[in-house]
Amino acid sequence: IGRLGSYDWEIATDTNRWSDELFRIYGTEPQSFNPSYERFMAFVHPEDRDAVMAVHREALASPAPYFMEERIIRPDGEVRILSTAGEVVTDAAGQPVRMVGVCMDVTDQRRAEAASTEAAQRFQSLLDSSPDAVLVVDHSGTILQVNGEVMASFGYQADEIIGTPVDNR
Repeated sequence: IGRLGSYDWEIATDTNRWSDELFRIYGTEPQSFNPSYERFMAFVHPEDRDAVMAVHREALASPAPYFMEERIIRPDGEVRILSTAGEVVTDAAGQPVRMVGVCMDVTDQRRAEAASTEAAQRFQSLLDSSPDAVLVVDHSGTILQVNGEVMASFGYQADEIIGTPVDNR
């Protein structure tokens, strides 16, 4: 339901138990292979492998929860972005024995965020290209954005005017 996959990697035996949902996130049939560490790393995007291994090394050296985003490449070639949270489980002597965690596909969210950022940048470029002073205000009259002409014409810096009511100016 939550589209959240889980994993439990026993370090000594390189036995990794993935939930059915984690197999689906990786674009494979549930329980279709043994997801060893090597097999897992084969999914990780080549540009992200060093960073993923560094997070794992750090977590194993000083067992603490870890969080990361990594890209994977599914068997069909599709690149997906995953958000992973995990922790190292130690034995009575404090030695790492397992890594457990959860993983969620955040590709659609990251794409939407990137599209929103791009749209905001295009809008600001449009404002900045206007030869007239332009204020963008919300429904209550609070200034949200200004262009350079506002600053040049009225002598305000953007951080002095953004967030203030337009009727105070």
